[in-house]
Amino acid sequence: MLRRRFTSIRNYTTPHVNGRLAQIPKAYNPLDFESNVTKKWAGRKRLTLSNLTSKDGDTFRMVFPPPNVTGKLHLGHALTVAIQDTIVRLKLMRGHHVEWLAGFDHAGIATHSVVTNKLKSTQKGNIDPSILLKELENHALRNREKMKYQLEALGALLDWNREYYTLDENHSYVVKEAFMHLFHTGIIRRGDGLVNWCFALKSSIADIEVNEVDFKGRTSFPVPGYDNLIDFGLLYHCAYRLQNSDAKLIVATSRPETMFGDVAIAVNPTNEKYQEFIGKSVLNPVNMKIIPVIADARVKNNFGTGIVKISPAHDKLDFAIGVDHKLPAIKVFESDGKLNVNCGELQGMPRYFARDRVIKLLKDSGTLVDITEYTGSLGVCSRTQDMIEPMILQHWFFQTKEFSNKIVSCIKSGEFIVRPDNMQDVFLHQMSS
Repeated sequence: MLRRRFTSIRNYTTPHVNGRLAQIPKAYNPLDFESNVTKKWAGRKRLTLSNLTSKDGDTFRMVFPPPNVTGKLHLGHALTVAIQDTIVRLKLMRGHHVEWLAGFDHAGIATHSVVTNKLKSTQKGNIDPSILLKELENHALRNREKMKYQLEALGALLDWNREYYTLDENHSYVVKEAFMHLFHTGIIRRGDGLVNWCFALKSSIADIEVNEVDFKGRTSFPVPGYDNLIDFGLLYHCAYRLQNSDAKLIVATSRPETMFGDVAIAVNPTNEKYQEFIGKSVLNPVNMKIIPVIADARVKNNFGTGIVKISPAHDKLDFAIGVDHKLPAIKVFESDGKLNVNCGELQGMPRYFARDRVIKLLKDSGTLVDITEYTGSLGVCSRTQDMIEPMILQHWFFQTKEFSNKIVSCIKSGEFIVRPDNMQDVFLHQMSS
């Protein structure tokens, strides 16, 4: 009996040559064993989760975090699987009814980016939407099958009978239903706000998808869509002439192409040097529009000249100042990074070509008085390496305060437990900030 079992295990794991035991290799190669092991387990239907789990015990339900269908699983996924699989097997041994649900995430923006780049390498001109949609579906299906094989090779005791995909019809319906409920109850609302816009994707991205790249002085970076490197780290000192006067206020900007969106210039009310100009008006040197000089405590006296231009549609601080001072927001870019109708003869010009053109116009008019270097950082899209542009768009806002207050209350009352214990204060701080 013992010999039969040993022989079974040996056949199960060890390569053979001509019916004889092969020499054990010096290095372990998983590929020599995984496929045979996976087939063995797949053939033992009684060892699936649905057959192993108790029908009467308390239910323990867990969702496997659905991986993106952009590629293969990596070591991080393997770690998560190992931890969850251990928990599942422990719960089974304790008599629970266990449901460990397997699924995959469509990863909209990421998948779209991967597939679009692939099609661009084989097709010229604009991509046919029907071809793009078909390739998106095929790409997702191929990667789902690859990842499923990887999970099976890991021996994960997932319930494949209830496998889901985030674009399945039933899941899409639930998402839409939940969204409409949150909207009608006022938890989600729509309004204008600044987003991180990626021109390469023609989409907004989350803060977590923006990488901050530091620079010190004049630094050149590659930008998608431009053959030559683009210079950053420069401040352009421009003269805004006071209305009905020859006096000028010098404003430093790192993005002269956004001057078409200027609706004011601002100084700090504590800066005595500019006190007398507050409430007066100046002429925007790129379009000669009259804009006011305002006072705001958020202006830094020690940056540039101590005067900043306010372009609410293309800067987070400017947007906040614009809201408080009831200033209009003038967009200067289209979704593809070209200047729009508000930019006169530069309409249709890509933003960094337009920057060079604006600099030339300022030089020719005598309103560019200096160029200096500075130290700062740039927001870069983690997917495309494009320079992020703050853009004012209508988008959705989720009212989180009520929910965070409830979570904080539940933690303090002991209803929710944070593990490890030393992370509770950190979590409470995040929920309260």
